[in-house]
Amino acid sequence: MGSGREKSSLLLRVVMRFLNPMLIAVIAVGSFALLRAYFMEMEQFIYTSPAQRHLDTVISYIYLAISFVIYFLVCLVYEKPIHRALGMIERKQDFPDALLHLARLRAMNVSLVYAGMTAFIWVLAMMLFPFILSMLSPPVLRSYWLTGFLLSFFVGAFILALVYFTVTEVSGWRFLPKLFPLGHLDSEVGGHSLTVRSTLHLVFGVICALPLLLNAYNMLIWRYVILVEAGDRAFTATRMAEYIVSQSGYLSLFSFIMGLAIVFCVGLGMRQHLRLISEAVEAVHRGDLSTHARVSSRDEMGMLADRVNEMIIGLRERKRIVEAFNRYVDRTLTQQVLNGDLKMGGIQLEVSIIFCDIRGYTTLSEGMDPDRVVAMLNRYFTRMAEAIEENGGSINKFIGDAILAIFGTPQPLPDHRDHAIRAALAMCRALEEFNAEQREDGQQEISIGIGIHSGVVLAGNIGTPNKIEFTVIGDPVNVAQRIEELTVERSIPIICSGATLGPYKNRYPHEQIDIVQLKGRSDVVDIYALKPPDAKPDGKGGGSNLRP
Repeated sequence: MGSGREKSSLLLRVVMRFLNPMLIAVIAVGSFALLRAYFMEMEQFIYTSPAQRHLDTVISYIYLAISFVIYFLVCLVYEKPIHRALGMIERKQDFPDALLHLARLRAMNVSLVYAGMTAFIWVLAMMLFPFILSMLSPPVLRSYWLTGFLLSFFVGAFILALVYFTVTEVSGWRFLPKLFPLGHLDSEVGGHSLTVRSTLHLVFGVICALPLLLNAYNMLIWRYVILVEAGDRAFTATRMAEYIVSQSGYLSLFSFIMGLAIVFCVGLGMRQHLRLISEAVEAVHRGDLSTHARVSSRDEMGMLADRVNEMIIGLRERKRIVEAFNRYVDRTLTQQVLNGDLKMGGIQLEVSIIFCDIRGYTTLSEGMDPDRVVAMLNRYFTRMAEAIEENGGSINKFIGDAILAIFGTPQPLPDHRDHAIRAALAMCRALEEFNAEQREDGQQEISIGIGIHSGVVLAGNIGTPNKIEFTVIGDPVNVAQRIEELTVERSIPIICSGATLGPYKNRYPHEQIDIVQLKGRSDVVDIYALKPPDAKPDGKGGGSNLRP
């Protein structure tokens, strides 16, 4: 069983190695079968004897076999650098740049080489066959010369075009995407490729113009050569019409089959190009930027695939920049920066502010390794940030172990008071989860204090032309910080001012603490203790903290 798989694998490798000459052989055999049928119908008009016809048939088979050998030898020699480079790429081996350059050039020009060789073989046949017959079995009629020219020139043009497009598709499928993984085939000097316009012109000429010329030329041979050479073998009108219709039918059938094969080959290639580009664009539309469009030509289709890949690379870079910016500033600010809408200056508006701080942070951090402190803070800040952002807030800045969060700017938030209160409660729940992790890891738990206040601030971009920072300035910011300081004095985890809690006293459990005069202020502020879920009293001042 293993031996059978090895034989199948070896056979597959051989087929793939000689795929181009094998496809050309199929094209040649099919064409030869149709053309021999045409010659059999013309036998009595172009040969002087059955022996001459037999000799021409033998020469045709020999010439066809020699042509196959030449195609396979050219494949063996010309495509050797291509397959060598592809094998090293598949095995992920390093190889010299000279080999890659040679393989790329030969892969881009392989269709031109096979087409040129096909043209040479047909032109040589046009000159060689009459010469051999005149040497071995004279005389050779003019009708044979002209029929040979008909087949070598017109029919050879069909086969040449089909060979060119077939090998082009094979190269675009097997060679070019692997040799040019990043595309940009036009960067390699010396490569050949038809433009889409030239391809369509060539297809039109082969499937439309050539069949008309082919049949017209056949009519002229009949009228001015075959009938003249026939002499006393004059035909009746009916007999001559039958021959002409029969020969025109053979030539039309040949033109139709070859034209259909050419259109199928070209259409398949264009469809494949557009499908790959469309799939890449669709993946980008779904948000998948890991994709890319395979580039397998250097024509307009290849250029389009290159532009799509450049667009995807640009989107990846933009996504990377956005993600990097979002780590430092609010997402709304990031979008403003990318859109070029960021301007110096500010506006006055009402917002809610949360100021959060870790209690006893200095004492806590003194007994810990710096790396552990940073890791702990990163996990803590991540949980706090998620709680704030999920409730519509934005973190304005981290101040050591403290957090300043704003609700109502830079993204407008009409009910910013309610969002700020819900965010503070969510921060308490997040802290409980964080402390649970700390206990599992055998690390010390932490406590926090949260101060909440609302008021009118100046929000905007301040700084220099070289460095800008979005911030909020005003007395409410200082009040929020002073309220947070009261959480330490009164051992209460969340203290909210009446300016924030006022409209929502019936919604959230609370306890009025006092009416206080904060440091540095002449007026007084009424403050309330919010009761976070699962908080336990510590017996100090009737309040509660977040320690379990």
